[in-house]
Amino acid sequence: MENQASEVILTSQEVKPNVIHWAMAGVAILAVGIAIGLLMGKYIYTPKPTPSPIVSASPTPTSDPTANWKTYRNETAGYSLKYPADMLVFCNYPNTKGLRLWQAPFDCPNGNDIFYEIAVIENLPGEYKEYKKPSSARQINIDGMKATEKTYVYENTDGPLQSLGQSTEILIDNNGYTIQIQLLGNSLDKKNLFDQILSTFKFLEQTTLIPADLQTQVAGVCAPVSRESIVVVTIPMDNVPQPRCVHVTSNQKLKIINNSQGSININVGEIQTSLVSTQSFQFPKTLGEFLAPGGHSIFGAEIWLK
Repeated sequence: MENQASEVILTSQEVKPNVIHWAMAGVAILAVGIAIGLLMGKYIYTPKPTPSPIVSASPTPTSDPTANWKTYRNETAGYSLKYPADMLVFCNYPNTKGLRLWQAPFDCPNGNDIFYEIAVIENLPGEYKEYKKPSSARQINIDGMKATEKTYVYENTDGPLQSLGQSTEILIDNNGYTIQIQLLGNSLDKKNLFDQILSTFKFLEQTTLIPADLQTQVAGVCAPVSRESIVVVTIPMDNVPQPRCVHVTSNQKLKIINNSQGSININVGEIQTSLVSTQSFQFPKTLGEFLAPGGHSIFGAEIWLK
């Protein structure tokens, strides 16, 4: 009996599922390829944003650290300077002249023996004395004028000054005075502040001062220099000024009070005014701005300017 080869015939129902599977796989592969292509194209061809230029702000000008400092003027010696009133205290002690500054806080007690920080002293010819040989000296310029800067180093033999360690002194000749500027101590902070104060030192334009008209004291008793910034002279009913005589400093101002029964006339330099009874007048300038050192008779009162 002959063996007959068996023939397998696939029907359409048996072929269809395989074809569909392959078709679906092809579509999926195609979709993935398209997606990858799109992503790569975007990465490759999308232009990068141009960075915006960096604009740097112009630096703000540094403000003057001395702008709000207090100004001290001395018309007699012809100079002005500024100092920080929140850091240094000016005490207008009697029988002293010039500017002396103590470290704040300081309430200016009477008879204190505390060293001041900085001082500016006006010396008349022959008044300046060098009490110790300086360790060094050099020539500098202050507001365009020549000055001498001296450095002193204190030792055991200098007594209380030894605690200072060192001091600096600057001497300037102006308007007939030897102006003596001192710094007591040698700390870096003190020296920096001292240099800032020196940077504000200015010579004033020379003005014509009213010359003294008294050579000797006439009144028997003359009131000493007060610590008040304003010196008050009262004209009472009998027209005899109170005080009759008073010593003043160049940075004080003068106020006249008329308590007499009539009017009084004041003629002092450019100041010409009349005061009725109970009226007062305060001179707008400090005494050193219009009076020369010496004795002045102002409505019968002796004003002695140091």
